[in-house]
Amino acid sequence: MKRIGRFLGRHVATGFFALLPALLLYLLIGQLFDMTMALTAPITDLLPDSAFSDAVQKRFTAAVLLVVGLGLVGLVARTELGRSIGERVERRYLKRLPLYEMLRNLTGSLSGNEEVAGYRPALVTIGPGVRALAFIVEEHTSGDYIIFVPLAPTPGVGHIQVVSAATVDLLDVPTMQALNCVLSWGEGTAALLTPRHSQQSDTARSDADAP
Repeated sequence: MKRIGRFLGRHVATGFFALLPALLLYLLIGQLFDMTMALTAPITDLLPDSAFSDAVQKRFTAAVLLVVGLGLVGLVARTELGRSIGERVERRYLKRLPLYEMLRNLTGSLSGNEEVAGYRPALVTIGPGVRALAFIVEEHTSGDYIIFVPLAPTPGVGHIQVVSAATVDLLDVPTMQALNCVLSWGEGTAALLTPRHSQQSDTARSDADAP
């Protein structure tokens, strides 16, 4: 019986860890789907029940209207008039709301908006030969950086630190790419260093070729 128990335990554990990545991905997709459906709730409430045969058809129609609406907002936001109206609304109303500026900087960084200065990925020296992946939140007038050092694999949890600019090495990579490394327990971090190392190699090669 003990041999059978060890045999089953070993194979059950192997099967569990083999399926764990797929299970986690399934849960993540499920969470994203639930969030999308939650966004359709206001549209669903506005649609008349008499126009649909069941609740599923109503939710699906609301989801389609949401996608179309987001596309139209995106088109308008890219025009000069749309940007002007958006900036006016932000300046008069939205920026007065708590947390709006922080959320705007975060979503702008994740979307690759180069005009957003916050949440830039960087390497911060925390000890001799030891550096940590962090995100720059603000830059003080003294030249110091306010950084957020996330804890993998939960990027929403971490430490806020004020560090000298001399200890910060900016990474020329998208914020989302650096965030994916945190979510993946550090996997893919080596790719973040490639642009930096390539630049250093090119500089060293240029210096070597110089007379």
